Order: sequence, then structure tokens, then C-alpha cells
Amino acid sequence: MKKHVLLLLAIMFGITGCSKSNETTKLKEESNTEKYVLSDDFIKAKVDNVHDGDSIFITYDVDGEPYSKELYLAGIDAPELIHPIYSEMPFGKEAKENLEKVIKESGDIYIETNEDEKTSTSGRLIGYAYANYDGELIQLNEMQVSQGLARVSDNLENVVDITILQENYDKLAESENKSKSEKLNIWGIENFVSDKGYDKKYKK
Repeated sequence: MKKHVLLLLAIMFGITGCSKSNETTKLKEESNTEKYVLSDDFIKAKVDNVHDGDSIFITYDVDGEPYSKELYLAGIDAPELIHPIYSEMPFGKEAKENLEKVIKESGDIYIETNEDEKTSTSGRLIGYAYANYDGELIQLNEMQVSQGLARVSDNLENVVDITILQENYDKLAESENKSKSEKLNIWGIENFVSDKGYDKKYKK
């Protein structure tokens, strides 16, 4: 009888110990997984001003020479805040304020682009921006989409390196599907957002 009890306890202990070990390993794997990682190709920049929910004005150095340009966040389209034809759209102000808040708390940001930083047309860059926010490296493009403050736009394929675009586009599309299913912000207004953009009848 004692042998049976000891054998049963040994089996139970072995199962419990194995389960705990697997759980610890899983937690370690998750904690070591980073969604985004900075590389030497990224440009460190200071944000001078946030124009709207998908564009900011930045200053950065190239070979010791300072440049100031507008950066358009690739792959996304936020509701209009200022436009010569129509006025502010729903969540245009919120999209800008969200970008401002994160940038203010993060400080410098990091830019990923394939354009020549010295000779980009119209004094404008198109790319992806990253910030160290709340102890985590986040992509600002995806942040806006994930919070329902911008839609995914695929009209930049001829401007941004297609490899960079596709790698990030998949993540943007995943975040958009989630915010859309939860009807966050822009997705809470019926027929406001489409593949072509925003319905201008909803302007404020």
C-alpha cells in the first residue's frame, strides 16, 4: 500500500514539476520577444511640431549637417485636421493629440525610410517612426491604427521600399482589423471609412 502511495506521489510531483517548468520557459520566451528592434539604418530625430495625425515636422543630422523636414507616416491615413477644401473631420483632433502626447513623453524618435534624407522631394520624407514609450519601442504608424485614429493606406508602394512597406504593412493590417472589430473611434461611425478614404460628408 505504501509503495502505491509513494508511486502516486512521485507521478503527481513529476507532472506538476514539468508543467511549472514549461510555463516558466514560455514566459521567458514571451518576455524576450520584441515587436520592433532599432537598427543602424534608423535616423534619430527631434520632433519640432506635430502637424496632424499622420505627419510631423522633424530635425535630424546627416554627416553632421542638420536638416528640417516634414515626415509623413507611411502606410496610414488619419482623418483630416486642416484642409483647403473641407474642414476638420471626426477624430482628426484626437489623432493629432494622441501623437503629440506620446512624442512629448518619449522625446527623440527614430525614422525608417528608403529616401535620400538630403534630397527628398518637396522637403518631405515618407517612412516609419519609432519611439521609446513607457519602456517599450513602439511604431507610431501602428499606434495610430491600433487605436482607431488612422486607417491603413496602400498608396505608398512606389515611394517607400516595397520590402520595408510589406514587412510593416502586415502588422498595420493586423492592428486595423482588431481596431475595426472593436469599433474604435473612426470605426465607430458607420460608413465613415472606406478603402478610398474618409467620407467627406462627415466633416465637422
